[in-house]
Amino acid sequence: MDTVQKARARRVVGALVALSLALGGLLAGAAPASAAIDVTHPNAISNIQLEKESGGDGPLHQWELVRITADWAVPDGALPGETFGMTLPAEFARYGNGTFDLVDPATGAVLATCVITQGNGPEIICTLTDAVLGLENIGGSFWMTVQATKSSTEDHVEFIVGDEYIYVDLPGEGGIIPEDLTAPERPFKYSGPTAVDGRIQWTIGIPASYVQNGAFTVSDALDPAHENHHYTGDLWLSARPVENGVFVGTWTRVDPSFYTVQYDGDLKSFDFEAHGLPSEALFYRLTYTTDADGIVVEGDIFGNTATVGTTTTSTKYTYESAGGGIGTGDMYTRFMITKALTGEQSDAAAGAVFTVRYAVKESADAAKTMQLTVGQPARSDRAPIGSTFVIEEIDFPEIAGVAWNDWTLTGEGVVANGDGTWDVTPATAAGVELVLTNQADAALGHVTWSKVDPGGAALDGSEWELRAPDGTVIPVVDNGTRDADPVAGELDVIDLVWGDYTLVETKAPDGYQRTDEVYTVTVDGGHLEVSFGDIVNAPAPPAPPIVPEAAKTGPAGTATTGVEIGGIVAAGVTLLAGGAIIALAADRRRAEVRVTHDDEG
Repeated sequence: MDTVQKARARRVVGALVALSLALGGLLAGAAPASAAIDVTHPNAISNIQLEKESGGDGPLHQWELVRITADWAVPDGALPGETFGMTLPAEFARYGNGTFDLVDPATGAVLATCVITQGNGPEIICTLTDAVLGLENIGGSFWMTVQATKSSTEDHVEFIVGDEYIYVDLPGEGGIIPEDLTAPERPFKYSGPTAVDGRIQWTIGIPASYVQNGAFTVSDALDPAHENHHYTGDLWLSARPVENGVFVGTWTRVDPSFYTVQYDGDLKSFDFEAHGLPSEALFYRLTYTTDADGIVVEGDIFGNTATVGTTTTSTKYTYESAGGGIGTGDMYTRFMITKALTGEQSDAAAGAVFTVRYAVKESADAAKTMQLTVGQPARSDRAPIGSTFVIEEIDFPEIAGVAWNDWTLTGEGVVANGDGTWDVTPATAAGVELVLTNQADAALGHVTWSKVDPGGAALDGSEWELRAPDGTVIPVVDNGTRDADPVAGELDVIDLVWGDYTLVETKAPDGYQRTDEVYTVTVDGGHLEVSFGDIVNAPAPPAPPIVPEAAKTGPAGTATTGVEIGGIVAAGVTLLAGGAIIALAADRRRAEVRVTHDDEG
């Protein structure tokens, strides 16, 4: 048989296969769809192309298999249960069971399941699965095998995608060439898929020349050298008239009363006998099905051999998917962060704006910042799933009366780095919720004062007692205990809690009198730096003169006047003492003690 004859024979067998499948319910007739199908994402499919399943550039013939390829994509945020699809041309019908999955090649996850309806001009509808949750940039490609069930003189066919009619060129030239109706002259055998997974349909062709006296026999056996399968018991005989070597009319079922079939015990072989058939020239076709004994996977081979009279014919069926595809998506994650405050000054800081800086570990991207307010969650930008975010708080707001203590970050998977930063690696696309807590304490204050003489010169060496709001006495020594100012005569006591403080001098500088004044100031949020001002010490009075011992024994007069010397001395001493007292009183009146408060805080 030459190449042309072989090709012709293949087309005839292909036509017979298609007709057999049609009678078996695999290619049920249906009117082509005329409107867009009802799906969630009607415009998801693009880049539709056609090629012959057998390859080659020749024209497409009726009943040949055609491979459709296309791309698909759905918007970000697409949800499980949502659908996309299209309507196929009226010249095509599905081949096989019409179901396939769109699988992520990296993870094996099924992103969508697709179903092709029966009939000419079928619809394909794909339904998204739970695997799309959290994905972005969802899409991929798919392919499916269909059969060219109708001839056409057009060089293209029409798909309906959304509200658009998409014209796609047919492979080869000349449209879809009508089937070759030449009847085969020798017995043949072929196989094909059914709508049931693991079920195979087998057909034996019996030319009229093999029918003798209205009878013929067929012995059939399954090939044990390949995958195990068994007869289902479904079997029927069809006939079609032949005139001048060409099929005419249509295929019709033969009444079972015209044949018998006997299966062996393990359903691995049978003997068929037809009898009492009409004398007219009819071509017969014996069709039956087998089921695989186990799970069927891509590439499984099933064999079958039949003997018609004395002529043996055999075929093999290789299980192949009639559709498939891939689906991928980018999974991202993020963190959500909420600001919380604790501490006695949390109310004072409640309206502040806080700044968080974060970066993705081992990423070349620059760090980013986000602004937080108390109780209002903020979201980071997304990063690929598996990323580790490094988070820190920066630029604490300056608020009068508030001193910021430690801050903590809490949430699932948070790890402290010990340097003021925290790591978190969200495990899912939903991200992780974090709480950033700051402790707002009351800011500590300090009080100052200066020790000076009546002329304003600094005096060193003074000692004091500063009484705190709780009654605690704080000893203060110039340039010593609790004095934070290194300058002599300048005193500064720091780290003071809020409240009223009183100051008294316990020791004056050498040569000066201790003041008995009591000084009071208040430290609070508006007065964190408070001054007692200049505190003046007056010089100590001179010590009285020492009286000689001789003057104490008795009065002695002068040589010329006879006045007693003791009396004169006593009078002089009295006058000197009185003058000193008057001078000291005047100095006290001139000395002022000033207490100054720094109202600016």
